[in-house]
Amino acid sequence: MLHHAKASKKEYLVKENLRPNDTYIESINMAGIFTVPYAKGDSVAVHIIRSSDMYDYPESPELYRCMFNRKGCVSDKVNKSLSFELSAGELPRINGWNSKGSFQFSLYSQAKDLKQIGGVVVGMRVCVGKNVSLATCRSRFTRVCYHGKQSSVMEVCICDKGYTGRFCEEKTTPPKTWEDEAMDEFECVFEIIAGIVSFIVGLIFLVVIFVLICGCCACLRACCRRHVCRRGAVIRNRNLPVPPPPYAYRPLDVPPPPPPPPMEGQVYDVNNGIEMSVIPAARNPNPIYVMPPLAPVKQVPVFVTPPPAPKN
Repeated sequence: MLHHAKASKKEYLVKENLRPNDTYIESINMAGIFTVPYAKGDSVAVHIIRSSDMYDYPESPELYRCMFNRKGCVSDKVNKSLSFELSAGELPRINGWNSKGSFQFSLYSQAKDLKQIGGVVVGMRVCVGKNVSLATCRSRFTRVCYHGKQSSVMEVCICDKGYTGRFCEEKTTPPKTWEDEAMDEFECVFEIIAGIVSFIVGLIFLVVIFVLICGCCACLRACCRRHVCRRGAVIRNRNLPVPPPPYAYRPLDVPPPPPPPPMEGQVYDVNNGIEMSVIPAARNPNPIYVMPPLAPVKQVPVFVTPPPAPKN
């Protein structure tokens, strides 16, 4: 089984447990710490090979392997191989106080230019059991490497310079510096803040839209209610009795409305009015006089001209 770990922006990669008889591909930006569990009486064998450089370095970074309670670290430029095996008797002496079924080792890379990040892709094959060794800790390789060759001990491609990836299918990019790494961290924080701000702005926009919709609905409801009220008022007014027009005949016990005020220069003559009490059916001691409205009178001056003189 092959496990591939993507390159991490963190400086340190911590792998809690490497399972026995598994193959791993790890990207070491700076350093990685790995733990191998074992049982009493087991031996441990770990194959470690460099698969590729993470970036296009003029000169490849140097890879180191360190083990606790052992003096110094081993470099792949000096020893060519960082693989190791530990017998059942050596494990307790290496672990010392931490001899409760696991031991740790670390890998770290260092670029030639100390301003650059030393990124290396490493393949590891872990074997744990009775009398295991590097000779027996192997796996069959059945994959194709596009720009490289197959490893003879595990299912990992050893890429040519300038290529990386699981099958050496990707071209390497220029190496990053520590300033670039800090900028990447800043961009990551900026992206998080931008996402939060976008969420808040979107929420405010939705609230504004909701308030506008509610306001429009309230206005439409008020207009409809006003229209219904007006229509009901008109219908109700149709059922009301229509008052008689002024100066129409009405029962004698109902007083008529007051007559309109006379026009300027006109006076009602009560003596010349028509007495309604002369009707036999009417028994009203108070006679009612109905006066027709007086037509307006316009005084036109008349000039009398003498007849023309007779002609001789």
